[in-house]
Amino acid sequence: MLPDQPPELLAARVSSGDGTRLYADATAGIAADLRWQRGAFVPDHAIVIDADSPRQRILGFGAALTDASAEVLLSMPSSHRSALLHELFATRDLSRREATALEGATQDIPTLGLTTLRLTIGSSDFSNSIYNYEPRPGAFTLQHDERRIVPLLDEIRSIQPDLRLIASPWSAPPWMKTRPTMFGRLGPGLARRTARPWLTWLGRRSRLDRRHFGDYANYLVRYCERMAELGHPVDLLTLQNEPGLAPGYPGMVMSVHDQIRLIADHLGPALAASSVHTRLLAHDHNWDAASKVLRLLGDPASGRFLDGTAWHGYKGEPDAQSVVHRAFPKRSAHLTEITSFRDPKTLLAQPIAHDLRWHMRMIALGATRNWAESITYWNLALDGHGGPFLGPGAVPGRRHGSQMEGVVDVIASPQTNPAGSPAVGTAGSGQTTVRRNVGYYSLAHLSAVRPGARCLTSTGHETGYTLNAAFQNPDDSLVLIIASDARERRTTTIAVSGWHAELSLDPGDTVTMVISRSPRAISLQ
Repeated sequence: MLPDQPPELLAARVSSGDGTRLYADATAGIAADLRWQRGAFVPDHAIVIDADSPRQRILGFGAALTDASAEVLLSMPSSHRSALLHELFATRDLSRREATALEGATQDIPTLGLTTLRLTIGSSDFSNSIYNYEPRPGAFTLQHDERRIVPLLDEIRSIQPDLRLIASPWSAPPWMKTRPTMFGRLGPGLARRTARPWLTWLGRRSRLDRRHFGDYANYLVRYCERMAELGHPVDLLTLQNEPGLAPGYPGMVMSVHDQIRLIADHLGPALAASSVHTRLLAHDHNWDAASKVLRLLGDPASGRFLDGTAWHGYKGEPDAQSVVHRAFPKRSAHLTEITSFRDPKTLLAQPIAHDLRWHMRMIALGATRNWAESITYWNLALDGHGGPFLGPGAVPGRRHGSQMEGVVDVIASPQTNPAGSPAVGTAGSGQTTVRRNVGYYSLAHLSAVRPGARCLTSTGHETGYTLNAAFQNPDDSLVLIIASDARERRTTTIAVSGWHAELSLDPGDTVTMVISRSPRAISLQ
């Protein structure tokens, strides 16, 4: 913007603290309230955006296309699935034909323009069966994914060509492990299925056998190579999902020492020698283990092969990402897993407006202010009962649920939506309810930030007034996301490029604003 021209609000969307509005268009109202002016202002609590100090470049935002998500999506009639995938991945408004497929949905359906998808290498806890890609030595096949996952990737990539893939293994094939099971602890395994799955928590932990480090490295590289052949190259690969956990579902523990040796002696060189351009990420676990990340990145043998760190948001604080960034400023950071949970007593969805405050503080704003280049939620879609699920309480081969929610839940029977969760569509001879959960609205408020954007320095965060993050898109537009951090209505000052204006927010309000800095600036979908 020119020095003598005030900023122009292109678009604004708001989620109100009382839950009556969720990512609703508020452009006209906020534009009328913002009165840009020059001169002095009170700096206390002000949001001052420094557009001349760009920080990390944004890769994108999205969710995980788990085996469970694939089953849920593939169970939808194709027209309804297409409409939902366009809503989630397109960077333009829904066409009239696509919007009609979600009959009964609200008129104001935006498109989120998601650009990252996380894939599981083999089965995870959110699968409907136990599988891997090399059941015996030398018998590598991606048949499972070519039948279930790849067709969905083809459909999604036709909608979103800028799609980026993150892949994470939960377990090596059993023959590569110290205990012959895909599970993290020795239990019933494949041969002894039981109605008492809690037995999987008993017994010794299963680990990757050091004699098979080379086999496992080749297994992961073959996966990346085959996915590239299928037209879906893996951009980021994590070594092991949650390596500190020995779960009662597919998984395995991996010490920091073993991770270093596997990367330095096997996987790092194998990836470097491969034709793929996949970048390797360390850790893939919670914020509370930054000391382990520092060891992985700091070891000269393994660190040279690592592009950065994958983080989960279940324990700890997002400033752990900044601790690692200060030690290794040239390494990337990615938030690769977080989800929302239903009430553990009632198994009902929590109020979205209440949960959104946490997701803004810790994820959408917290992670990006602490150098995250991408945010990828856990399951893209579940069945409304937290499934299909293989974790404790679920029997292999049966549909059992969990407390977790998908970014959306696709419910295949008539069901009344919780308050604040619109969107009902008719599917086939029955009904399908698409319930948009808190992850959806967190990603929606990030959707104006496009791949290639730069995170900007901004003040006024966690001052008792607001939480905020600012970005500059490749088209030069500014995106400002603000969440109220006060218990009463507060007015804060927004200052950018010598201009300032005041904005009032009620408790719990979240607003995303797109501010023009160029004639080429785009609007918020």
